[in-house]
Amino acid sequence: IADLPMEVDDDMLKKVFGEYGTVTWSRVFDSGGKPNKAAIVEFADIEEAKWCVENLDGNIPQGLSTPIQCMFKRSKNKDGGGKGYG
Repeated sequence: IADLPMEVDDDMLKKVFGEYGTVTWSRVFDSGGKPNKAAIVEFADIEEAKWCVENLDGNIPQGLSTPIQCMFKRSKNKDGGGKGYG
């Protein structure tokens, strides 16, 4: 998840994305001087993660005030494998 407002913390992230599925793990990353934050959200079900990527990317999730970027985690494996749960 990218382009999150600066006020988003771990608790807020879980609350916002918990409305769209069962969040099994999530973490907000420090902005590192950028004007917005990024995060990783993992869902219990791949279908929940797919729905978020397909429907929230470029849109404003409930509980936030600005559009976000929502994409699957890029795998570090050369073969492109990995869970891809958000």
